[in-house]
Amino acid sequence: MRMAFFRKRLWLIAITAACWTIWIARNGLIFDKKRVSMENLVFLSKVRALFWIRSIHDEILLQENLWWISPLRYRMESVKSNSAAFCWRSPPAGWLKFNICGIELEDKAGCGGVLRDMEGVARAIFSGVVIANIAEEAEIGAVKIALDVFIAMN
Repeated sequence: MRMAFFRKRLWLIAITAACWTIWIARNGLIFDKKRVSMENLVFLSKVRALFWIRSIHDEILLQENLWWISPLRYRMESVKSNSAAFCWRSPPAGWLKFNICGIELEDKAGCGGVLRDMEGVARAIFSGVVIANIAEEAEIGAVKIALDVFIAMN
């Protein structure tokens, strides 16, 4: 698949995911009086686009750490090639796995995480702002939130 064609398809999927996310938020506001913050709209749009892309292009591995920063800065590696690819590894049978990230930039910090089962199915997703001066502190905040989410799941 040509790179320019693939990049165009990614953007069309991302735009569609953003429009769909906005439409769902709009319906929630009108019919259920639920408000969604801009931060959550962006996050939900990226999650939706990432899942749609993965469902359509199962032969391609997208590096999630680059996807969250900016969908334009993705790195694509074909599963069919012999090139080294960084990919998610499932936990042992019966276990769950949290992937977390903490980011600090100037005077702002945030974190997020995804809890997945052994099949890679997302069971919980979180993101938010944390009080931190360095990225490592933001990651510690992400670990704390991940533990709180896990405990709340019982």
